[in-house]
Amino acid sequence: MNEKGKVVRVTFSEEQNRETDLWIYRLTERIILQQLNIHPAIKAELLRGNQNRINKILSGGR
Repeated sequence: MNEKGKVVRVTFSEEQNRETDLWIYRLTERIILQQLNIHPAIKAELLRGNQNRINKILSGGR
């Protein structure tokens, strides 16, 4: 596995805080799921936890 890494610059607006939170959770989730060799049960727990956080964000809670 000899892949080149990517450098990404991320900026966000504080006016769109909810959208930023959702985007960051999904980005982090994707990186973890794609790049780390972890057990499927741990991946499932990560997804479940992130979905709970996302549901709170969508309902207006933090």
